[in-house]
Amino acid sequence: MFSRNLAFIIGIDNYTNGISALNTAVNDAKQLAEVLRTKHDYQVWECLDEVATLSNFHKFLFHTLPEQVTENDRLFFYFAGHGVALNGDDGPAGYLIPQDALLGDTNSYLPMTKLHDGLIKLPCRHFLGILDCCFAGAFKWSSTRELLTSPEVIHQERYDRFITDPAWQIITSSASDQKALDNFNLDTDRGQFGNHSPFAAALLNALEGAADIYPLATNGKPAGDGVITATELYLHLRDRVEIPTGKYRQRQTPGIWCLNKHDKGEYIFLSPGHELNLPPAPPLDESQNPYRGLKSFDEKHSSLFFGRTLLVEKLQDFVKTHPLTVVLGASGSGKSSLVKAGLIPKLRQDQEKWCILPPIRPGETPLEALNNVLTEAKLPRVEPQNPQHNLAMSIDVWAKNNPNSKLLLFIDQSEEIITLCQNLDERKEFFQQILTAINAHGDKLRVVLTLRSDFEPQITDVGLKLAPEILNQLGTTVLINLWQSGRFIVPAMTRGELREAIEKPAQARVMYFQPHELVEKLIDEVADMPGALPLLSFALSEFFLKYLRRQREAQYRGITIDRALTQADYLELGGVMRSLTQRADEEYQKLVQENPAYDQVIRHVMLRMVALGGGELARRRVPLSELEYPPAKNGLVKEVIERFTTARLLVEGQDAEGNPDVEPAHDALVRGWQRLLEWKHLDEENLLLQRRLTPAAVEWKSQQQAKFLWHANPRLDLLKKVSLSDDNWLNQVEAEFVRRTLQKRRNDSRRFISLTVVILALSGLSIFSFNQLQQLNSASEQFQSDSIKVLAEFSINTVLNINPTSENNPVRGEVKALNKAPWRTLLNEKNQVFAMSRKYNKGQVFTIAHHGILSNTNYSVFMFLMLNYINGINGNKKVLMSSGHCEILTLNHDFEAYKIADFMEKLGYETKDISAPINSTKIQNTNANIIIIGNAWGNLENDEIKTIEQFVSNGGKVIIVGLGRYWKDYSDKPDQLDKLAHRGKCNQEGQDTNDISTYPMNKLLEKFDARFESSLIN
Repeated sequence: MFSRNLAFIIGIDNYTNGISALNTAVNDAKQLAEVLRTKHDYQVWECLDEVATLSNFHKFLFHTLPEQVTENDRLFFYFAGHGVALNGDDGPAGYLIPQDALLGDTNSYLPMTKLHDGLIKLPCRHFLGILDCCFAGAFKWSSTRELLTSPEVIHQERYDRFITDPAWQIITSSASDQKALDNFNLDTDRGQFGNHSPFAAALLNALEGAADIYPLATNGKPAGDGVITATELYLHLRDRVEIPTGKYRQRQTPGIWCLNKHDKGEYIFLSPGHELNLPPAPPLDESQNPYRGLKSFDEKHSSLFFGRTLLVEKLQDFVKTHPLTVVLGASGSGKSSLVKAGLIPKLRQDQEKWCILPPIRPGETPLEALNNVLTEAKLPRVEPQNPQHNLAMSIDVWAKNNPNSKLLLFIDQSEEIITLCQNLDERKEFFQQILTAINAHGDKLRVVLTLRSDFEPQITDVGLKLAPEILNQLGTTVLINLWQSGRFIVPAMTRGELREAIEKPAQARVMYFQPHELVEKLIDEVADMPGALPLLSFALSEFFLKYLRRQREAQYRGITIDRALTQADYLELGGVMRSLTQRADEEYQKLVQENPAYDQVIRHVMLRMVALGGGELARRRVPLSELEYPPAKNGLVKEVIERFTTARLLVEGQDAEGNPDVEPAHDALVRGWQRLLEWKHLDEENLLLQRRLTPAAVEWKSQQQAKFLWHANPRLDLLKKVSLSDDNWLNQVEAEFVRRTLQKRRNDSRRFISLTVVILALSGLSIFSFNQLQQLNSASEQFQSDSIKVLAEFSINTVLNINPTSENNPVRGEVKALNKAPWRTLLNEKNQVFAMSRKYNKGQVFTIAHHGILSNTNYSVFMFLMLNYINGINGNKKVLMSSGHCEILTLNHDFEAYKIADFMEKLGYETKDISAPINSTKIQNTNANIIIIGNAWGNLENDEIKTIEQFVSNGGKVIIVGLGRYWKDYSDKPDQLDKLAHRGKCNQEGQDTNDISTYPMNKLLEKFDARFESSLIN
């Protein structure tokens, strides 16, 4: 540990030159020297009475000690004698009084600053100074800093760090803030009591082992761990000195500080006769993260909540005397944590008996949130506009059963009443309930709410000016006074409080910062910056996670690393201010590199989580149902939510009604992520439109009535433009709502379109060719088909050969009847698309061999003609499109099926997705007559195939689209197949890339005596 234990002990009783003598200082010094020699193996220099002159002080400080003390020694310094403190420019100027000092001549005194300068130059790693004199606390002003308290349990790893890292500490017997700082009389008696001063008596007792009391005695084991740290020594001295001296005469308050050379060490003594009992530090994993990141502290995290001790006590006293407490502060000032992890645990320990209801977050339905809490507490629920079932009556029930208790109702993040609750009547009713209850039970009920300062004007407008019934009871002035008197402002944390909030959670996990200056750098970044606490907490949480990654890598190599949060981690994070946005950018970049489509998906998802209204931006809780998108986009959306949640940027939860939702982990994300701010600026108009559209679409879906559509809404043209854009932000419900609305408007104003009906001859070989131009509502909306050759041979088979309108890489392929057909010889042109029509019992099967028919808008007119051909111009216009079997149709991110669907709807067709598994119930509920099944890469279940066959047999019509060549060319190339199908999320059991019969579409087609081939017709 150390080469030598050295001690320099000074004791002076015999003062002269007008300075009063002391009685116990020399005895204190001698006894201390004896204890250090015999119990702690120290080499001691004693400097007593006449030897303790100013010149000898100088000689020892600046010559003897520098010559004798080495890097691996540790030094204990003790002074017992007179001390004095005079007024100085930067605080009290302290002096030690040598034996030969002249009364009133400060030149004959030893300034504490000079003592400090001499000691600080010594090369030793550990130093402890103890000053037992009047005004000893003035040493605090000699370039020292405050020291954090030591934990009750010292683990082996912490002990190793204590003795390895520098420890430079000072303990003083008295404070620096005593009165009469100009006193030159030096006639005080140093508080001597019996043979020793009270301080020296406690010090001797402590070094005999009395200070070694942690951990407490349990299971027959004695108290202590065999180690006495300087901090434990100080705590023992304070307990033994401050209270007794206060009772006996003027109070002495010991103090402890560390010098600037101090790092993470602790000066220690081994407790005489006590074996070391140092348990290993507990292992660390993600669950042991001592920092909350962007989340607030809950009551269960109170043991890790530091830096707000005085404010918590102040808030506790405030709440006791105010029926309404409004905890106000900027976003990120720690309001929620102050109440949940500070106030609530404090009230549970209070002598008064408190019943504390679970915290409420108002959300979109604050009354439901209130009722949920009342139900949990087994109290009657409130009913709006019912005086017999209001909150006051519920509390009356509670009060009768708890006559000696008080009730705390805590409403967290009250700004949600503005940002999330859109129902003005519910806002008013909520405040009506709260204020009425306060008025009726002001002696028993305490309501605490947290509120962002920038939302205070809006909340007071709703709560105090728009609640007419309570206004009639109390009057405006009384309500305003209630609010004003209940305002509790949360100030910014001081540097000392920030230091506690940074260091103490790490200390609780037996961790430390390397170097120690890193703590000051963190403080410098956030000090005096409003709302920076979440960013600090997020950065600290990331620090911890980076340590875990380094730990895992070290363990893999068989190495043990220090439990340190390092400068390298800090630099990698980009500091406090960039750690959050850098993490968001990292997740964004990773996703976009995997698939460029994520750019728009992240944009649309995150913008939904920005609350509009109020001053600064705020986060918005979004129901997961609002994040259900059309199938092609839905998988990407879910992946974004999962990735951002894993990265601790989003938090999943439930609203008051138990519906799952997700929100940014803190307002800091929506206020600080530059990319999101740019998106918000660019999409401001769309965001306002979206916030009006979403509730309207949800209401329409729940009611399923045409009257809720927006067909007469002036915003519809803008929505139409949005729906036709390549990167539209509409979710599934909104997209369907807009399509139905546009369809209704067309149905209301459409001019009938005359269509040419092609009647195919079903006997003999015939060829028809035609051109058709469709004029729609607008002259600019023109769709034209190319030449379509219609060939017929048998009464049950019809084949179409289609020249695709797209000139970019037309795809080869075929679908053929299993029986030999003489018309094959006619189909000798390459790069064609082929189709077959076949009657089956009462229904009809139509198959197409081309991958773009359902995913390319160039083929829209063909799809329309095909539907008219198989269904009849006046047939049932409802069409189902399958999803859930990894189809290109529903999973390829750039497919245009919904644009085709929109085109079809303009011409009177109504399209709807039908998700896997396909069953008769889903089909019957839609009353549709046509099912389109796109190129499936996942197996259709036998029950699904039977359902489709039965559907056709009963008169339904099915369109089956596939491409056998893709099966052969891509199914054994994962990197290519991933572009076409979402593998791994559907059943591919039994598929063989070399066997075209295992192609899922062929398992369906074989029921209808046809199959897709993997090559062209020869």
